[in-house]
Amino acid sequence: GIIAQAMEDNDRGLIYTIEHDPRLMAIAQDLLPTEARSRVIQIQSEVAVKVYNNGTYVCYKSKPIPEKIDLVVIDGPPELISLKGADPRRFACGDILEIVPRLNSKAKIFVDGRLLTVELLSSVMEWDSIDRYNTGGPGHTILEMA
Repeated sequence: GIIAQAMEDNDRGLIYTIEHDPRLMAIAQDLLPTEARSRVIQIQSEVAVKVYNNGTYVCYKSKPIPEKIDLVVIDGPPELISLKGADPRRFACGDILEIVPRLNSKAKIFVDGRLLTVELLSSVMEWDSIDRYNTGGPGHTILEMA
């Protein structure tokens, strides 16, 4: 909501969010400030198992990706999703491989506690900085393009 409100205040930018659970989409919509809702495009998608670079990942089936991206936040799908053939430690990693070619030159990626996602990103791109934070939980990582 904070990012969407900042975009509304600056009169530019959109947020694309992909979610598999309609209940969570409704909660997210309710949390957004009314004036910022036009900046958020919510996409509901089932998940599927895909193979990228000889790895098996759980990915979203539907994901319209904008041409240029400034910020990516990876937070899901949750470990509750269990699909045959998917390595549960690698949830959502595969989607990022389709997004990387569209990142702007100074884009940043925020990754939740999935360190295998960070390793995958590091295997396909060089990063100017990789900062890891641990605040008592699984932590998170912020990657900034070189």
